[in-house]
Amino acid sequence: MTHGGFMEQTNRLFGFEDSTKALASIGRSIRAARIARDITAADLAARARVSRSTITRIERGDPGVAMGSWVMVLEQLGLLHAFRDALDPERDAKGEFVRSTRARQRARLGGKAAKIAASDYDF
Repeated sequence: MTHGGFMEQTNRLFGFEDSTKALASIGRSIRAARIARDITAADLAARARVSRSTITRIERGDPGVAMGSWVMVLEQLGLLHAFRDALDPERDAKGEFVRSTRARQRARLGGKAAKIAASDYDF
């Protein structure tokens, strides 16, 4: 359920519907974790050193909340490890595929690989 068209407004502003839905889902999970731990929003705000309104915004999945606030809230709920583990490069199958593909390409190219690799990052 959206509050006053929040999801629709956010989708229009940011244009990333999947990201918006993911944030809303994460926010609901954070709220469920807080309630399961019998922690009030005000108590969580004090522990995480954020405002009560920031907790509300996080629980709604507001993409405008600073990532640091999300992380502090996850830490206070004992969930930061799950966030950190999800982003572990060792668990990134797509990233590993790209790295291994590039390594094979460099091996095939021999001496030309250094020039190509350097140009990959020429902005």
